[in-house]
Amino acid sequence: MKKIIIAEKPSVAKNIADALGVKVRGNGYFEGNDYIITWAFGHLLQLFDAKDYDENMRAWRLERFPFIPEKFQYKVKCDNVNRNSVDKGAEKQLNIIKSLIDRPDVDGIISATDFDREGQVIGDELFLYFNEKKPVFRMLLNEWTAEEVKKGISNLKPNEQMKSLQDAGIGRQWADWIIGINLTSVATLRYNFNDKKTLNIGRVLLPTLKIIYDRDKEIETFQSSTYYKLVANFKTKDNEEFEGVYYENDNEKFDDKETPENIVKLLEDKDAEIIEKQVDKKKDYPPLLFN
Repeated sequence: MKKIIIAEKPSVAKNIADALGVKVRGNGYFEGNDYIITWAFGHLLQLFDAKDYDENMRAWRLERFPFIPEKFQYKVKCDNVNRNSVDKGAEKQLNIIKSLIDRPDVDGIISATDFDREGQVIGDELFLYFNEKKPVFRMLLNEWTAEEVKKGISNLKPNEQMKSLQDAGIGRQWADWIIGINLTSVATLRYNFNDKKTLNIGRVLLPTLKIIYDRDKEIETFQSSTYYKLVANFKTKDNEEFEGVYYENDNEKFDDKETPENIVKLLEDKDAEIIEKQVDKKKDYPPLLFN
């Protein structure tokens, strides 16, 4: 019997095949003695549109909102250009994956999508869509070197142990759908009187726009002011030089020039004593992107 491995994208599937010594290439998959390796293209599925649940939702009317389906359902994702037709590539690969899973010589599935919230959902939405009954295991990797793949194959986890990550990912999907469908529709109907363009509102879009708006207002209302800082160059007995900034009450800025000038007169040509030295090594990581 064989296991089918589902990767998140073709390049990862190729890495897994190389690591496991699988050489035979089929239509949309690789096959060896123990494993069949296939792939998605990220999300192959998307949630139903409102009109898929109820034909009346094709026309937006305020009294029909909020609209929340009793049960969320998936369909093959739409074409990027023509939203009224399915993505043919996604549909073809979905059928390939389903036919491979249904083979009588396949007794289990290994989800080899990225080890994060979105990767978990990319695999799990397929199994929900297929109503899959065969056992599913999870390969928990974000690096797809031969060494890591072999290690991952030896340390598979039952997919049901990933329920919390699945809940987080699917919860994000549902929240995006509810916010996007309802608020976009209502805002467009309520506020866009003379323009037929859609007023898009999203879980990430709206707060991001608010950050941009706030920053724009800060720039618009900014009033420049002059302040002064006291900076001095020091030399130790060992002829090591360093620069120091004067602080007063944890503040390095002075509104008037007279105060730092008076301090300079008091300190000029005087010796100073270093009473404490502290050296820290720190890593400064960039903030996480919106997700």
